Amino acid sequence: MPQSSKRQDIESLRALAVLSVILFHLDFAFIPGGFLGVDVFFVISGYLISKNILSDLGKGQFSFKGFYSRRARRLLPALFATLIFTLLLSFLVFPPDHSFRLAIVAILSVFSLSNFLFWSELGYFDTAAHLKPLLHTWSLAVEEQFYLIWPALLALCFSAKTRRVFWPAIFVLAILSLLLAQTVQSVNPGAAFFLTPFRIFEFCIGAMAVRFQRAGSPKRFYTVLLLLLGYSALLFSFLNFDDTTPMPGFASLLPCIATALIIYAADDRCLGALRTNRAMVYTGAISYSLYLVHWPIIVFYKYQFGPELGPIVKVILLLSFFVLASLMYRYIETPFRLATHSGTQRSKRGFAPVALAALMILLVSGQGIYTQGWRFRLPETLSAIPSADAMWRERNAVTRVGECFLMKTQSVSEFSHSVCLNVDSDRKNYLIVGDSFAADTYSVLSAAYPDVNFLQATAEACSPYPGAVQYATCEQLVDFIFSDFLPDERIDGVILSASWRYDQQPLLVNAIETLYSNTEKVIVVGSGIRFVSSVPDLITASGASSIAEMEAYANQHLESSEREGNRLLKHSVEPLAPFIDYQQYQCPDSCRIFTEDGEPAFIDYGHFTLSGSRELAGKIADEYRYLFVDNPGR
Repeated sequence: MPQSSKRQDIESLRALAVLSVILFHLDFAFIPGGFLGVDVFFVISGYLISKNILSDLGKGQFSFKGFYSRRARRLLPALFATLIFTLLLSFLVFPPDHSFRLAIVAILSVFSLSNFLFWSELGYFDTAAHLKPLLHTWSLAVEEQFYLIWPALLALCFSAKTRRVFWPAIFVLAILSLLLAQTVQSVNPGAAFFLTPFRIFEFCIGAMAVRFQRAGSPKRFYTVLLLLLGYSALLFSFLNFDDTTPMPGFASLLPCIATALIIYAADDRCLGALRTNRAMVYTGAISYSLYLVHWPIIVFYKYQFGPELGPIVKVILLLSFFVLASLMYRYIETPFRLATHSGTQRSKRGFAPVALAALMILLVSGQGIYTQGWRFRLPETLSAIPSADAMWRERNAVTRVGECFLMKTQSVSEFSHSVCLNVDSDRKNYLIVGDSFAADTYSVLSAAYPDVNFLQATAEACSPYPGAVQYATCEQLVDFIFSDFLPDERIDGVILSASWRYDQQPLLVNAIETLYSNTEKVIVVGSGIRFVSSVPDLITASGASSIAEMEAYANQHLESSEREGNRLLKHSVEPLAPFIDYQQYQCPDSCRIFTEDGEPAFIDYGHFTLSGSRELAGKIADEYRYLFVDNPGR
């Protein structure tokens, strides 16, 4: 975040914000709401930017060119240095699939658009957060998008004709943004989290602090009271909110208003050690660099050494953040920031390295995309394996993602009834209900029994339990199937398939019993094998030159609980419904990760490639033929 103010109270507040984010990302359990440090930064930015622009407007000195020049010099050099550093580490450490995704993010980060990508990627097939070194750039993109609209809005509202309604307009904008965020949060939390319109109210809260400061400072007693209240509320938010708290929305008001109170009530006599503490002030000064460097280091460390961070490792990582941030602040941030106040000629020369860095990022990232993540780094035995992106595209076309498989970012209205629930009177009709693994089941069974018409009602992370509390799209889809579609359509059977949670067996039993009132047959598909990480990553990490060696390595990284859980599920379900057991075919002796033709069978930790689905279909076709072809009854 920009370091545009020398107010030490704000530098200390920045320190508190960035430390909360870092401690949260280092998996310190005592601060589950540390991610709210980003919200604090948004309020601070709203305050400082509004204060500076309004001051310049009042003096008749505001210039859009000057404003954006200062923003670029303060934000872009450190950001571009981080992008270059991250691309280099990706080339050295990451396999091609992750490098390919990173290259896309790097290009979008140059143009402050990465938040749109992270929002669009949300879903079951998304790469885990701990494999996204530039995930934190979403907040920079939001802030920079805010900078695009805020100066013009302030200038427009500050004109002589509209000045009287200036602050009411800001207040109304904040309320509208807040209400919009709260509404969208319930139906599309990813959009509410990543997109700028739903964050505007946080910047507006910071701007409102300018309004109250202009009205006069509170008396000493109230200053102390407001500071205590502000810091207490902020710390309460950090220590008690967590990633299940719906953000942004009404819950965001507590940390955001707390931040505004601290800014408004700042008084030299009342801040004491917090204001004068050199460590906190310095941490605030380098907070932007700290924020930039900490997350890529965490991601690359976890990729190399595993997700668990021991106490000593956390301390070492924290120290490394400060060392790198201090260097970046001293040799990158400060020189370019000072160039803003230098002569025009020096200022122009200072911008040339920034433009050159941007060009370098675009060229290197472009080459990374063109070569599918620099796949030439792979040994010859692995270079022929398709990229995960290509395998997803091939699979998703068959599993009808977006039509018959809905992502969390979609609404139930996007479900295609005519395509997904088309009953064929000339064939047997079986409906598959469940999550992304049910979409895999559609691919498997359609290939195994081409003469059967398989209907599909599947959604991301959506268990086929009627009445269960899940996200809105999933609940609505499951409710429609159980309450509306099945009572009206007589089909031959229903197939339940999901990434089963074995503590929810009573819900599954209830679903089976409910279905028998509307269909003659219910079939349950068990969980396939799972790995602790992505199979393509395991293949690369194995360093092996033969399929046998790769599979031996992958077998050492199986999710150990899945096989026992599948056995228990089968034992509890079989008295009620036939059970299709994938695992007995996937692991006759050891578990296979390649097909007989030498093609990858898995895209990630458990989802099938199209080749993997087709091979499994061939293996189960005779075994379970009686369920779908020979005998339509229960």
